[in-house]
Amino acid sequence: MKTKHVFFDLDRTLWDFERNSESALQIIFDELKLNNHLDSFETFHSTYKEVNSAWWNKYRYGKVSKDDLRIGRFVDALARFDINSSEMANKLSDRYVDVSPHQTILFPHTIDTLKELKSNNHALHII
Repeated sequence: MKTKHVFFDLDRTLWDFERNSESALQIIFDELKLNNHLDSFETFHSTYKEVNSAWWNKYRYGKVSKDDLRIGRFVDALARFDINSSEMANKLSDRYVDVSPHQTILFPHTIDTLKELKSNNHALHII
């Protein structure tokens, strides 16, 4: 029996979530002129990744809500730099949700793979 339908999860399968997240954060870091408050984007990004991971673990175990995660990761990341501004954390959070989906970094060979599957009459789906 020939496979007719191929289903893909977008994040971390076709779309390089980590690199797109970093790209979005770099854009926001520049927009909000965080370089006026922090040494470098690299320092911020490294700290954010650590804090974000901890928040996602809390979420997985039901200790925080998705809304808490969405803002809390930025509150905590900024606090590590002695920036205690809920306004700045909210701006980061809102912009991240706006900017991230517009990043377009795919894993290597994604387009070629999809074209090949399509040329072999597979129906392609993203879930």
